[in-house]
Amino acid sequence: MAPNKNTTKIPSRAWVIGSGLCAASILVIGLLAARRWSIREKPEASSNPKMCRQLVAIVNDLTEEYDTFNACSFSPDGKWIAAGGCWGTIQLSDATTGAAKWTIKRNNLRSLGVAFSADGKSIASCDENGTVRTWDAATGHQIHVLKGPGVLINCVAFSPDGKRIASAKAENDDTIRVRDVTSGQVVPRLRGHQALIWSIAYRQDGTRIVSGSADRTIREWDATSGQEILMWPAHAGAITAVAFSPDGRRVASCSDRTFRIWDAATGRQVFEYSSDEDGGFTALAFSPDGKRIATGFSVAAPNERQSETAVWDVATGQKKLIFKDPQHAGGRNLQFSPDGKRLASNGITLRILDVATDHY
Repeated sequence: MAPNKNTTKIPSRAWVIGSGLCAASILVIGLLAARRWSIREKPEASSNPKMCRQLVAIVNDLTEEYDTFNACSFSPDGKWIAAGGCWGTIQLSDATTGAAKWTIKRNNLRSLGVAFSADGKSIASCDENGTVRTWDAATGHQIHVLKGPGVLINCVAFSPDGKRIASAKAENDDTIRVRDVTSGQVVPRLRGHQALIWSIAYRQDGTRIVSGSADRTIREWDATSGQEILMWPAHAGAITAVAFSPDGRRVASCSDRTFRIWDAATGRQVFEYSSDEDGGFTALAFSPDGKRIATGFSVAAPNERQSETAVWDVATGQKKLIFKDPQHAGGRNLQFSPDGKRLASNGITLRILDVATDHY
């Protein structure tokens, strides 16, 4: 499908914080347009975050060596968590005990994305040979095989009604495909990005899809027609994750040392956090009530692999909770449980953290 000529394109940010009278004047103008914070502008944004508790640690049930989990997804009732691993595994585990219900290993094809359907009966996965599959959540039996063009698929998402699956490829073709789950028919293709697509997400009402790419843009699409509705340059580097807020009014994104929140209707920036640490943000997720956002940050240090998961108050910009993981350099997925009390973070170990606000 050809790009929509009526697409709204948002100009890049016209102001930055600096020093001197000119910068001060620009700052005043910018504050009138958007609420924008960084750690240097608002020191209390990260004051005294509390360490959150780990509830469950899940490791791969089949592989003898460490198998990094690339993706994770809670079931709609919060009782189960699905995960995909680098060594071709897909595993469903009890989200309370961590015990594996079933594990599938498929020819060392990396499973780069997993997603539960809204009714909890199916799990979608994507892998590096360009295939999207659905699995019976109760048994682990394969239901559908949606074959692709044979190149790595980077991410996958079920539509809220469970009838369609969106996926994005990481090589050769910067296209998002939306497929009918039963027939496998592509309905439609979303074309417009100029580089690898790292992340896609449906709006909760199913009418829009948001995507983030290595071309440094965020794009919103009509989920039915495939038309590009909105596009804006969002970061200086590749965008590693995007997410809609539960009410659909906000889009969150991250890249390098920065994560931002945007007005989903206009593409205007409403929040920013910039880290001074070496490394980069790799994942983010809104809580089910939209009041909090979780981020994953990979710390770049010589001969070290470590990450920090943080939970932020969206209204105040305060970092409320943190969890430091010394085992891995940061996963590509974070997900809140449906009740908002737990947070799953993937890596060599899939960790489920206690993020209930009344526990701290």
